[in-house]
Amino acid sequence: TGLLDALTPFDVLSFTGSADTAAAIRSHAAVARDSVRVNIEADSLNSTILGDDAQPGTPAFDLFVDNLVRDMTIKSGQRCTAPRRALVPKQLFHAVAEAAAGKLAAIRVGNPRNADVNMGALVSRAQYDSVQEGLAMLKTESSVLFDGSAQPLLDADSHSACVAPTLLGVRDADAATLVHAHEVFGPVSSLIGYRDTAHALALAHRGLGSLV
Repeated sequence: TGLLDALTPFDVLSFTGSADTAAAIRSHAAVARDSVRVNIEADSLNSTILGDDAQPGTPAFDLFVDNLVRDMTIKSGQRCTAPRRALVPKQLFHAVAEAAAGKLAAIRVGNPRNADVNMGALVSRAQYDSVQEGLAMLKTESSVLFDGSAQPLLDADSHSACVAPTLLGVRDADAATLVHAHEVFGPVSSLIGYRDTAHALALAHRGLGSLV
């Protein structure tokens, strides 16, 4: 807070992080009083969309799955630009889930000093708790398509901040609300089935956020 107190009308404040913190920044007295310019990229439920012509076995299908797994696991999923919602044609839902699960199963989580580890820990234990709480929330309206926690951690224990990749599945995208509103900042993504192009675009728009 002390840093924000020093802002003047000629300053520009840029921030990337949670929507709650962004709201606190926008309402800070110095920002409101002196009209400090503020650029904020806050919680964003980014989406990636698989076209209905990208059938299994095509380069587009394989690229989609490869990128989904990469974006879930690079930096342990702690990237504001990582897509949290993977929109796929309903008829390809099972094919994408199976292909992604196969690749996620090869990800070994643990101490990055171990050469066999593909993905390390989250930034802190507090972030670990936040991811667990977010997962529990999303699971109330989705099913678990892949749970990497079934594999033991490598050179790490339960006191670490390691979280295995988790792929969730949402079959009724219109009835679901949390998947379009709450970002779990970790190796988590949700597979969402869509009917047609118009439906996919409508679902993408529900994510809001500054990065979609």
